Amino acid sequence: MKSSIISTALAALMATFTTTMAAPAPTNSTDPIRGDPSFKLRADSSSPAGLVGRTVAWDGALDGSLGFFNDGAEELGAFIQCNAKEGIAFYAHDTALRVYLRPTHGTPAFFSKLGDPANDAAPALTLSTNFTVSEQAGGSGEVNYAFGYGGNVGGWSACGGPEEYTLYYGTVGTPKSGCTANFGLDLFYE
Repeated sequence: MKSSIISTALAALMATFTTTMAAPAPTNSTDPIRGDPSFKLRADSSSPAGLVGRTVAWDGALDGSLGFFNDGAEELGAFIQCNAKEGIAFYAHDTALRVYLRPTHGTPAFFSKLGDPANDAAPALTLSTNFTVSEQAGGSGEVNYAFGYGGNVGGWSACGGPEEYTLYYGTVGTPKSGCTANFGLDLFYE
């Protein structure tokens, strides 16, 4: 009797833990909120002319930068594993790597990186657990998805140019020379 009660209690506890910690099961290949396995990101229509529609890439370096690069960069493929409070954006080809934000101590506030935030020089200052996907109605009734952090999907910016840009996150009032104003990132599937 005692072992039966303990077994039942442990099973209930494990079911609760599994429910809150597991990623949502994939149900629709075009719905990131329900758990599609992999997506890509591109600069939305509010981006500067040279960036509109360009796909976010990774420079390939360990704890390297995300941005809009030409040769030698790999397009970022990612997925979000989440529970009720957070969403971690993992690299689709190696789940040991994830998207994270590293402070710049300036404007814009964060570098966008791909790697392991625990290996950063100041891991306590990085942000990596609250990436979000928001649904937005498109002009002809379709659903569009936008990628952001903490619910803010319009807080991305880029510096560099004219061909290659590094991606940043954080509100930009007046952009400094060589940098853009804030824009959004559309989430899409190929």
